[in-house]
Amino acid sequence: PIGIFILTQDRKYIRYKLLLWLFMAFILFCGIAHLIEATIFWHPWYRLSALIKVITAIVSLITSVALFSYAPKLIKFSDDLKQRNYLQYLIDSIPHPLLIIDQNFNITFLNNEFIRCTKFEYSDLMGESAMQLFPDKLKKEFIYYLKKGFLNQENIFRSFKIQNKNGVITNIEMSLVFINHLGDKEMIFSFKDLEQSIELSLV
Repeated sequence: PIGIFILTQDRKYIRYKLLLWLFMAFILFCGIAHLIEATIFWHPWYRLSALIKVITAIVSLITSVALFSYAPKLIKFSDDLKQRNYLQYLIDSIPHPLLIIDQNFNITFLNNEFIRCTKFEYSDLMGESAMQLFPDKLKKEFIYYLKKGFLNQENIFRSFKIQNKNGVITNIEMSLVFINHLGDKEMIFSFKDLEQSIELSLV
């Protein structure tokens, strides 16, 4: 249960957390039941043992019903996961920093190059708002470009600024490309570090 709890903490992108919590409860009460059975020779707490077994049975029943009701979604999720893994492989093969933003401005994909360039951890960005990547004074402007791209289904290219995890601001040439992936409207955000490009051109 502790491992599942740590896994689900602060990870908004994990689906079906209710099932995980039910499994946590089931494992916990099973463990307590076994512990009581192991000590019942020294401490005859039969009523407590019976109560824990009843609770375990109830939690087990609820978990079974929940698992059965979620079965179609889990099967679909498995298929989606295969597609996501393939898409993640393709994104990671791109040598430029890139991420995908949904209509709620949350990050749904990002590649290793983006993590390397911005010094963020994967968990800092995945499922979180893309707004943390920009200085406060530019957040409204970036939202404007996102909304414009989603509304008009158009691609946007312009100079902008991005900030890394340490708050260092960099001038970039950004591109926002509209995609419609399996009915989900998203924007691919990638950028080119203008300052690094200037340095390379001077070498």
